[in-house]
Amino acid sequence: AKRGKGNLREEELADIQILRMKLIYDSGREKAVKEFVHETKLLEYVSEIGNDRNNLIVFCRYMEALVAYHKYWGGK
Repeated sequence: AKRGKGNLREEELADIQILRMKLIYDSGREKAVKEFVHETKLLEYVSEIGNDRNNLIVFCRYMEALVAYHKYWGGK
């Protein structure tokens, strides 16, 4: 995402949709995942990306921070 310029390309938009569907699917299968997705507002943030490259970069930074926070507290 950082290397591109302008709006997101179709394949990048498709990848975002796949991520959204995976979050929904995994939330339906696993209660802990559903709680995590709900508490972190991941679906809302994915929807807010739209086709804006900067929104995607902000979302990626948010995800990196979530992973780091989880690891810091000993999550598996």
